[in-house]
Amino acid sequence: MGYTKFGEDTTLDEARASCVYTVEPLLAYPHAAIYELAQPLDALVEKADAVEVAAKRSKRAVVRASARVRTWDGVGDDRLREFVKDLLGEVRQNRESSLFKAFFPMTPTEMVALTLAPEVEEIERMDGVFDTKDVSGSLKTTWREALAEVATRGRAALAERKAANQAVAEASEEVTRWIEKADRLRRAIDGQLTTWAAEEGLAPDFNDRFFPETTRPRKKKDAAPETPT
Repeated sequence: MGYTKFGEDTTLDEARASCVYTVEPLLAYPHAAIYELAQPLDALVEKADAVEVAAKRSKRAVVRASARVRTWDGVGDDRLREFVKDLLGEVRQNRESSLFKAFFPMTPTEMVALTLAPEVEEIERMDGVFDTKDVSGSLKTTWREALAEVATRGRAALAERKAANQAVAEASEEVTRWIEKADRLRRAIDGQLTTWAAEEGLAPDFNDRFFPETTRPRKKKDAAPETPT
């Protein structure tokens, strides 16, 4: 079969296995010219583990960061619900009071339904309301710092998730670059083997022993006819 170009859906594991299949017979062949062909590809194979580890770690980091976003979104929702109870006590259950409206220009239910990013923005806006003279000392003492923590930790979680997603994209690009470089080396090896085999008067299928066989799905028109029942 000889050299076959890696497809767009070729995974790192598949590409590495194919490269190892090529490298080992090159290293085993009893001629220095063939042995030397393996060196660049062998060196690249040695780097595959690091590329794979980086890709896996970046994906784990996304899971970790996303968990922190979900956690602080949930903590924020819980604290807002509790804050509403104390605030209603402060304004004697009057949801139309100016103080209640200052904290919640939207309904508490709508604010709790927000995702973390806009919820953090609302909590940061609410921080200024605590400075107004209408807010009691007890309400400020109980809730200002608790809500500020949600904003601080929430922003940190969002930034971590953004960085983690970027790292995944970069790791994926590195995998693609590794596969493409490996394929270029394999193609070059195939050409050099073809030249060497011709010079040495070897069989036309000499290259086949250095590349794994690939199975291609048959087109429908080439498929065997169904056996009538």
